Amino acid sequence: MKTFAKLVLGVALAVGSAAHAAEVGQDAIDACIDQVRMQNNGAGGSVLSTEYSEANSLVMMQDASGTVWRCLVSNDGSFAEVERRGGGGSPEVTGTASWRVDVNGSLNIHTGPSANAQIVAKLPNGMIVENRGCQEAEGRTWCEVADGDASGWAARDYLVPVDGENMATADDGGGAMAGAPSPSSMGEPETRTEVVRFPAGSSGTYLDGSLTPGSSMRYVLGAANGQSLYVSFADTDPSISYQIILPDGSFLLDMVSNTQPYEGQLFENGDHVIEVINRGDSTANYVLSVTIN
Repeated sequence: MKTFAKLVLGVALAVGSAAHAAEVGQDAIDACIDQVRMQNNGAGGSVLSTEYSEANSLVMMQDASGTVWRCLVSNDGSFAEVERRGGGGSPEVTGTASWRVDVNGSLNIHTGPSANAQIVAKLPNGMIVENRGCQEAEGRTWCEVADGDASGWAARDYLVPVDGENMATADDGGGAMAGAPSPSSMGEPETRTEVVRFPAGSSGTYLDGSLTPGSSMRYVLGAANGQSLYVSFADTDPSISYQIILPDGSFLLDMVSNTQPYEGQLFENGDHVIEVINRGDSTANYVLSVTIN
């Protein structure tokens, strides 16, 4: 008898409809439980949350020792991939005192470090907020942010450190006192954005590129509620992953390998973002195919 709790089918997600959570079937949940037990000497625990996707659904679990596990699973349970995400605990304060919001549209602020927690505010792009510390939860990093007396939790993916963004560099001995070099010239990860326009008379296109380690490209596509989105890759390096972000800033598809295509019907109007990410330690190439019908 499996020791993980299986009441998760009654959980309703705060972001997206409750029907989406209910569609994560028991076969998929059982496959995730089996994978965690295999890697954890059969230890028990509980299912924290589920998030349905047409491609691979997400199941978050916590074992008896407090370790959190993230499982991407096919909806029939035939494929499951688990990843140890660490334990809970108090927020860990990072080196920056403030964050700048970096998001298309607005950033959801929650009462706790969870996409299921109540949304208490939406912050506009470019807003500066105080950093009160970050922690791992539900497969991603969450940070507690504050603006005066008001505070809440935001996904770290959409926060950029403010400290030193526009500071001049120290003299290099050659008399140069220019501003800080750009991320590309330093070889540091960078995120670029491109608005996608399909060729006249076409409902899709191919997009190719090259990314340095840790860098990402965000493709912005305008789409309407009820349209269907198709995403796949060809001739792409293994270190390339991608995720799909809804107009409200929540995730339609959490990060998956480029080998997993996406096909599904959209349920929001506005700019949808396909973010392509290089998670490897060397430059990687990709060819992305996108179709909207």
